[in-house]
Amino acid sequence: KKIWKHQTPKPYEIYIRVLHEIFCSQDSVSVLTPSKITNGEYWDLEYQIDAIKMGIDRINNHNGVIIADVTGLGKSIIASAIAKNLEIQTIVISPPHLIPQWEDYQEVFRLPGARIYSIGKMQEVYDRYISWSEPLLFIVDEAHRFRNEDTDDYRLLHQLCRTNPANKVIALTATPFNNAPKDMFAIVKLFQTP
Repeated sequence: KKIWKHQTPKPYEIYIRVLHEIFCSQDSVSVLTPSKITNGEYWDLEYQIDAIKMGIDRINNHNGVIIADVTGLGKSIIASAIAKNLEIQTIVISPPHLIPQWEDYQEVFRLPGARIYSIGKMQEVYDRYISWSEPLLFIVDEAHRFRNEDTDDYRLLHQLCRTNPANKVIALTATPFNNAPKDMFAIVKLFQTP
């Protein structure tokens, strides 16, 4: 009866825990910020730096992170900064209309060994990296497109992400919830075993 699963926390304890999760500062963690990485081309916005620190923490603990926010708040900048901090060969999977943007990020953020592929070229990505022995970081832009586990593209991406236990995933989406919780669960399965 003394272990945690047999105890019911008091409302005050839950309140304190929620405050800690929301407002906990990770100032002790030192990261390369967008401004440092890009020699001032991008600004250091506090919410982005917090997201970078939290993202690195989640990746270190869970092999992946979902960055979900409305359009225009810098999800791609956050992902690029995380990739630069991790220094792992990076594969970006993006909708075709965002490829030029990712090419710019690759150049400005000096993403390590980054290759950028269109979402429509999943078979090409699979063929190239299925036997890859080194750890890879997959940045999946508009990850909500991979919410259906019954598609061939999802299966290929899932297999790629899970080929090496040291692979990492950053899933970016502006619309994390679409139809059902299983949509989000499909994205989590890219980096976590259910």
